[in-house]
Amino acid sequence: MSHLDIALANAENGWPVFPVQADKTPEPGFMDWEHRATVNLGGIRRFWEQYPDALPAVAPGVVYRAVIDVDLKPGKPNGYESLSLHGIDLDATGVPAFTSLSGLGTHYYFAGRFPSVNHILPGVDRKSRGGYVVAAYPLPPIRSVAVAPPTLLAGGKVGTSTADEARYQGSASTWFAERAGRAVTPAVARAVKPFIAGEAFTGHEAMLRWQIHLVKLSTEGHGGVPEALGFGRDVWLESPHTSGEDPAQEWDVALDRAITKYGGTTR
Repeated sequence: MSHLDIALANAENGWPVFPVQADKTPEPGFMDWEHRATVNLGGIRRFWEQYPDALPAVAPGVVYRAVIDVDLKPGKPNGYESLSLHGIDLDATGVPAFTSLSGLGTHYYFAGRFPSVNHILPGVDRKSRGGYVVAAYPLPPIRSVAVAPPTLLAGGKVGTSTADEARYQGSASTWFAERAGRAVTPAVARAVKPFIAGEAFTGHEAMLRWQIHLVKLSTEGHGGVPEALGFGRDVWLESPHTSGEDPAQEWDVALDRAITKYGGTTR
């Protein structure tokens, strides 16, 4: 299929289309691409009459959809490793997925409209409102894209900067021993308070975020983190589980990763 054929097919399936250049920037006159992207087939043909070599791009946020763009580029962060660290397997979601134009990444299509965020995780972008993707491949009907993205990828940036990372070289047991016995600070008490009030973890991603938050509090000098994590583990084991994995192992593996990436020297 030609790029025009792909653009027309995607528009017929409900995706607003506009033309971009080989460097993935909008063609001249399309800087307001989010307003000019269209499903009108006649309009798209006129676009390609003006720019016959253009690549087709889609604006997912216009139709309340989002694309998670995972990259594996030389010398850049490995997006697949970033997702794995947070226990996220996008292939397991069953959503439409396509190889990016470079051949070095994957576009995963989800339902929902969010602000676009570059580097929501290292090597992972979210394209929705205010963002676009080069879709040089036929997309399915928009109504078939009905799965929401994982919770962690529906918010803001998560651990994306090197300042956010303080790698720890020892074991988790050593990390706990080094931090045990310190007085609980108000920040740690606030993190535990919902569980004392009877709340449960709402899923794997909520558990991951809470673990990382507590580990980072420890690196900032807050006391009571090992005890809070021990209490959180008990709450996790009693929370509802749908993954089929052993909850204790799921907790321990996730916490080991959080400590390794974020549990190093005090900042």
